[in-house]
Amino acid sequence: MFTCQISPLTCQGVLSYDFQKITESYPLHSILNCTNLLPTTLACPLLLRPKTMNTVNEITSHIKRLFPEWLLSTPPKPFTWATTKHFRACLTNNDTPKDIIIRQSHSDQAYQLESFFYQSALPHFTVRTPKFLATFKLASDSSKWMALENIGNSTADFTNKADRIASLALLGTFHKNSIALIKNDTVDLKPLPSLPNGFIPFGGKFISAQYWRDLLTKALCLPDYHIENKMLDLLDKLLLHLAESPKIVLHGDTNPTNIVRAKDGLGLIDFERVLIGPPSLDLAQIIQQVESNDELDYYLAELQDPPHKYFPADQVAQWIKWAKVFDCFYWICYRIEQNISGKKLGDDWRKNNYDPMIKHLNESDPA
Repeated sequence: MFTCQISPLTCQGVLSYDFQKITESYPLHSILNCTNLLPTTLACPLLLRPKTMNTVNEITSHIKRLFPEWLLSTPPKPFTWATTKHFRACLTNNDTPKDIIIRQSHSDQAYQLESFFYQSALPHFTVRTPKFLATFKLASDSSKWMALENIGNSTADFTNKADRIASLALLGTFHKNSIALIKNDTVDLKPLPSLPNGFIPFGGKFISAQYWRDLLTKALCLPDYHIENKMLDLLDKLLLHLAESPKIVLHGDTNPTNIVRAKDGLGLIDFERVLIGPPSLDLAQIIQQVESNDELDYYLAELQDPPHKYFPADQVAQWIKWAKVFDCFYWICYRIEQNISGKKLGDDWRKNNYDPMIKHLNESDPA
């Protein structure tokens, strides 16, 4: 599943992995909590390609320019899972260390969105997040980069109940701060995208919900998928819930890799997909990790903490119920889409993930 090719001349290694085999062999929550799969360090240093070395050299020049009073004690080193787009470095000033992350933005839109959010909105949140330090553009390819405080090098462990509870409380605090930000009109949030009614986030972009309906309709007559007509009715109810729910600031990508261990507890990173939308969407990405309903009480408790008690507990409970429905539809449609394109996910994935989600939808009617 993983291979490390060693250069006989340099004794350096290049890590590679077969994602198809991973998806067939591991349950979904383990894939998303990728620190269980991808080692953060290797026994041998990574062998960088010439293009990556040029990138490192350019980044180093920018860091020295942007932080003239700091010594670059540890030059930029790539993450093993993103060797050309994510780097770590360490600065020192009078023996005071500053660990930083340098990463490339996925697009100009993501760059503008995240820059705005870090500088204008996040200062009003009480959750632990990286401090925004600087931005720069590489001359070689015009790519845009950010320098951010590194608040932690490991992610939350969702096989551990304490981490699951802490993560749900963290998301509850983030949503509580978000609700207060909107209610008090503290920041002009117009630069943030809003999810239009009838659309859903899927594959990192907004798509018409009709796409899901079309996928489910195609699978109706195929016995392997176990799709029933009542699921199409449930999809309509889900879309109605999303349309009628209050709209708050969402993180947009609350998978476990974006919840990290900081010195003072868990923190949130990566705000490239921040948006205005219904709370169920953020909950959907984290709820698949939950093993018992009592764990969700920690999310609920944060939203019931005065003076932020804007929504009654029964309404928040509905967000949670529909989040699970959304999560099931997301991954069911993902499997159908992958199979149609010839990228079958394997019997283990179906047994461990798809079948339980089908069962949940057959038993669901959270209205």
